[in-house]
Amino acid sequence: MKNFSILLFFSVITFGYAQTPILEPGIYKSTTKGQKVMLKILEDNQFEMAFLFGKYTVQNDTITFNNSESNESSFKIKINKDAPFSSTFKLKFDNQNLLYAGYDIYIGTQKEEHTIVEYKPLNEYLRKSSLGDLSRKKEVKIDVEKTKYLYFVEINRKRGAVVTKFQIDPSVNEIEVQYDYNLFNAIELKGIVDKETKKLSVREGRRLNPAFDFEKEGSAIAPKNEINPIAIANEKDWLKNNGFENKDEFDSSYLERRQTNTYNFKLPVLKTYAEALKSLEKTPEKFLVISFDNRKNSKAEFTEFVTQKEQRLSRFMRTKYNAEKDQFNYYLATEKDQVLLQNFKIKDKTALVFVNANGDLLYYTPGTLEENSSLFEIYYSVYDEVKRADAHVRLDKLVKNKKASLADFKKSLAEIIKTKKNFNEYAEGVVDTVAVEEIDTAAAVVEEEYYDETIADTTAVEAVLDGMDDYLHVDNPENLYNVLTPKEIIAEKWKILVDFYTRKETYDEEFGQLCKSELLNTGFLYKLYGQPKSITDTDFIILDYLFKRYKEIQKIDEKPAEKEVSYLFGLRNTYAEKSISSVLSSFFQNPNSESIPVSKGHQLKLVEYYKTFLKISGFNQSDFKNYLANIKEAYPNDYSLYFKEYDEYFQAIETKNASLFETLDELYTGQKSNHRSWSGFKEEFCDLANSVAWQVVETKTKDMNTIQKAIRWSEASVKVFKTEHRYLDTLAQLYYMNNQKDQALLTEQKAIDHVPADDKSILNEYKEVLKRMQNGTY
Repeated sequence: MKNFSILLFFSVITFGYAQTPILEPGIYKSTTKGQKVMLKILEDNQFEMAFLFGKYTVQNDTITFNNSESNESSFKIKINKDAPFSSTFKLKFDNQNLLYAGYDIYIGTQKEEHTIVEYKPLNEYLRKSSLGDLSRKKEVKIDVEKTKYLYFVEINRKRGAVVTKFQIDPSVNEIEVQYDYNLFNAIELKGIVDKETKKLSVREGRRLNPAFDFEKEGSAIAPKNEINPIAIANEKDWLKNNGFENKDEFDSSYLERRQTNTYNFKLPVLKTYAEALKSLEKTPEKFLVISFDNRKNSKAEFTEFVTQKEQRLSRFMRTKYNAEKDQFNYYLATEKDQVLLQNFKIKDKTALVFVNANGDLLYYTPGTLEENSSLFEIYYSVYDEVKRADAHVRLDKLVKNKKASLADFKKSLAEIIKTKKNFNEYAEGVVDTVAVEEIDTAAAVVEEEYYDETIADTTAVEAVLDGMDDYLHVDNPENLYNVLTPKEIIAEKWKILVDFYTRKETYDEEFGQLCKSELLNTGFLYKLYGQPKSITDTDFIILDYLFKRYKEIQKIDEKPAEKEVSYLFGLRNTYAEKSISSVLSSFFQNPNSESIPVSKGHQLKLVEYYKTFLKISGFNQSDFKNYLANIKEAYPNDYSLYFKEYDEYFQAIETKNASLFETLDELYTGQKSNHRSWSGFKEEFCDLANSVAWQVVETKTKDMNTIQKAIRWSEASVKVFKTEHRYLDTLAQLYYMNNQKDQALLTEQKAIDHVPADDKSILNEYKEVLKRMQNGTY
């Protein structure tokens, strides 16, 4: 096939001081996906570069140069054979291109060839993983359910979606995913040939600066353990067909319709440090930035910076004052203010110092306002970090204040939860100029006289963090103030708060939000210290309190609440209150996921409390499934409770309606928000029934009553999915255990008949079971 190329000719390449060429003569090609670049190295240090080679098409007088192959995927995967065991696939992405194109990637899972493919945006996995600042990570790792087939979908706004399908062995634990973001994919080169001069004119709609990676042709070696995709296809309407909304096209008329700003924002002119602090009294959410700068032109630069900031804020506020955009006041330090640097123990003579209205040091960084201008961007400022530091300062001071009431502590802890930054891992080097002196556990005791029954009303905590919240805008986080009070003291304060508020007759909404966040380990203890959660006696007191108030809390949760939404590299951060049902469900699902094992006593107690939660929440199917898993873990050698609890659940479903399908449909209607689809709900029900029934097979029990119950469970799963070989195999073995040999042989043969042809291991396993049933050696 003849390649039509655009050639770039240069006469000489300089290779430093070498007398002989570093590059061997020959043809080199780019190895990066989509970057069709050919480099020809000639003798005497000459080269020719062919830029974007491939096929071209002609329509009328226009030539279109196609620079991408339809059967080319952006994804390459390799198996990490040395990875430890994992119940999920650990997908490890090289983060080089993920930041710029991650929001156009979807991951699909498919259990078997003919089952539904379930897709999720990559961003959803990233949010659940709480990965923090992606720009600081060389690689990103997420958990994906283990399935037979994995799909990677790359959305292209012009060509549609490129869907890549891989078949994965279930024994695989970790997969390295290389995603090659196609820089050239959006380039559209079109040319016109002059009929008389035969001259070709090539134009491009927009300019890009791609980078090339070259390898000599023929020298490329396929990486070890790399799996080739079994199918790659272009699907134009993939987003629509799979239930994802298309992103709206940009409406350029918006710029014409946009009104000119009419509000003229002005920052206060501050002449002294005392005046600067006083300027914050009416705006407690703001902070003061003090610029220490002794250069000759510092005053002029400071004035210019403030003027530009006023102009930008005026444009963003447009028609009226917006407090959310007004985050800082700015003050240029005088000669008299130099003593502040000594007081704050700051050695840099040119620096920016951030303080609150009390003059507490929250953060400092070397340099001028101009050099640190990125800290004050409208949507990308250091404000969140400074606000978090302010909350830590206030908490430390509160611990020292022996007259502080429980309401004060409750409010302070609620403020900690609101902060959008997690604990500071650089705690050992933090600013300590306002350190809490001589704090000990005795300071944690709050005198009984402060158990004030007339506690002031406070607003509910606006948010329990959900998503990535530990992104830092600063390069020197060790200069941010971090809490100094030991964790033991705060934990003791929390016990006192719990003891007091759980005894009150009326429900305290702010305290309730604190309880929710602590159960999920997203509250003040994690925000302050970042340590794994352990189950304590205090958690059970909280559970009793939430159970008692469950219906009341549900009504409060149902009230519409405003949500604060922000975007970070295409990832959506939503700060919204968690509902009581979702909080308790998450807590019980995996109470020891934080790597701290639960004691045996607490483990058994959790099973009891989980059952109570199921009763008051209506026996949600997913929650019940996890409840059984907890029983299995708590009683590893005794399945009596495990089988008893499932049979009670199954009987309630079995006797509800004459038709099992009617019952499942009714249950799905009530639990729809917890499941992706009706088919997914049915599949979960049947998988659970089969799993419990299979456990009866595994235990090799001789108890005929238990075996007959298991047959009913297994028959229900087969009734819904008549050709699922896993369910048929379980039922066949149960029939055999119940002395129904003929029925067992017929059912096992059905299981064999419905095994996918390519699944040889399962097929051989079933054939061996059938053989043992036939010859009486089962």
